[in-house]
Amino acid sequence: MNYVGEPAGQLPTGLWDELQRIGCSRTYSTGSPLFAEESPADGVYLIEKGAIQIQLSSPISEGLSEYGPGALLGLSEVMTGETHKFKAVAVEDCVVCFVGRHDFLEFLRQNQACCMQVVHLLSQDLHTIYQHLQAEPRAIRRGRKGKHGSSPAFSRKAI
Repeated sequence: MNYVGEPAGQLPTGLWDELQRIGCSRTYSTGSPLFAEESPADGVYLIEKGAIQIQLSSPISEGLSEYGPGALLGLSEVMTGETHKFKAVAVEDCVVCFVGRHDFLEFLRQNQACCMQVVHLLSQDLHTIYQHLQAEPRAIRRGRKGKHGSSPAFSRKAI
C-alpha cells in the first residue's frame, strides 16, 4: 500500500507530540467516515495507525489517495475556515487523533516553532499539487473552451 503522508517518525517530533497532547484519539473501523465532503472543518485529524482514503464525489475520481500514520488531514481547511473539499474514509481499522479547530489555532498562536512546521507541511502539499499538474498537462488542456477561446474558469466573466 502506498501512503502519501509522512511516516510518524518523520513528522516533526514536537508537532506530533503536542497534537497528541491536546487532541483526543478515536478508533475508526474499516468503512467509517472521518468527515464528509462539504462538511465544516471543525478540526485536524492526525493518523496514528491504519489508513484513510480521500474520496471526491466526482465520477472520474472515486479514491484519490491513501494516507497512513503521520498524515495530518484537514489542515488547509482548518487554516482557511473552508469546508472539506473531499470525504475521508477508513480503509482499514484506524486510530486517529482529532484536534478541534479552536484548540489547534490557539496552539499555533502560542507555539511559533510548531506554526512554522505547519507552514512547511502546507508548502509540501502545494508542491505536490504542482507536481501532479505538471505530470498531467493534458487534463488541463482537455477543459471546454469559452466563447473567445479561453477556459471558462479564466474568462473575464468568471473573474
